[in-house]
Amino acid sequence: MSVIRVLLACENKLLQDAVAGVLSLQQDIQVLGAAGESQIVRRAAALRPHVVVLAPWATPVAARTVHVLRRVAPGAAVLVFGAPGVSRAQLLAAGAHRYLPEGSGQEALLAAVREFSVNRVAAAPTPQPDIRLSPRQQEVLALAAEALSNKQIARSLDISIGTVKRHLHVVFQKLGAVSRLDAVARARSAGLLPVTHRPSAAGSRSADGLVLTKI
Repeated sequence: MSVIRVLLACENKLLQDAVAGVLSLQQDIQVLGAAGESQIVRRAAALRPHVVVLAPWATPVAARTVHVLRRVAPGAAVLVFGAPGVSRAQLLAAGAHRYLPEGSGQEALLAAVREFSVNRVAAAPTPQPDIRLSPRQQEVLALAAEALSNKQIARSLDISIGTVKRHLHVVFQKLGAVSRLDAVARARSAGLLPVTHRPSAAGSRSADGLVLTKI
C-alpha cells in the first residue's frame, strides 16, 4: 500500500492538532509534521510531501506562500482551507489545487488528500544512486545553500558569474531540480551535500526566509 506523505501548516494550533489527528488515524497517510508561515516552504522543499495542507493566514500572505510552494515543491498538491477574509479566487490563481470551503468536514479533507495524491505517489521519482556532482559543482551548490547570490559565490570561488550559472544549470539537470531549494534538498537527500549551519548571507528572501534567486 502506498503511503501519502502530508505536511501541515495552520495558523490556528487547535485546528492544526485536529487535522493532524484525523490524518494520523488513516493507515495510508503519514503526517510529516506541521510548520508555521515562516517554515512551511523550507520544510516542504526538504521533506518533499505528496500533499501540503494549509489553513491560511491573510490572503496576500497565503497566496504568496502557495505560489512559492508550487515552485519549490512542484510534486506536491496544495490544499487550502477556507477562512473569513480569505479569497478563494486568489488562492486558486496562486496555484492551490483545491480550496476546501469553511465548514468542510473530515470526509471532504480525506477525499481531497487521497484524490490529489494518487498520481503523485505513483509517479514519485526513484532515487538515483549513480548521480555524481563534481567537487566544483558541490562547492557552488553548498554556497547557494548558504543563501549566497551568484555574485557572492563567484567572488568566494574566484570564478565568473557566468561560470556559477553554468554550474548551477548542470546541477539542476543532474538532480532534476526546479529551484535552488529543490536542488539543495535533493542533493542532501542523496548524500551529495553536507548539512551545514553557517549563518546565511543577506539577500532577497521568500516567505520562509530563504533566498529564491533564479540562476
